[in-house]
Amino acid sequence: MKKPGKLKKLSNFTLAAAKFAAGGFIKSSKEVYSSRVLTCLACDKYEVQTDDCLECGCPIELKAKWSTELCPLNKWTK
Repeated sequence: MKKPGKLKKLSNFTLAAAKFAAGGFIKSSKEVYSSRVLTCLACDKYEVQTDDCLECGCPIELKAKWSTELCPLNKWTK
């Protein structure tokens, strides 16, 4: 699977960071974070070597922590 290009990855991350800031820098609860990470680890779009999502290019560990973020494939329940 091919990851988004550097420009698209930067754009996606910048938008995610802006949403996180606008949302008051609120992090997900430990339960939500764990659920999100487990979902990502089981997904075929998860890149093990880089811990990134191949759909959006974002780092899973960081994206799962931000309460304002959603899975680009709608796999997260919260």
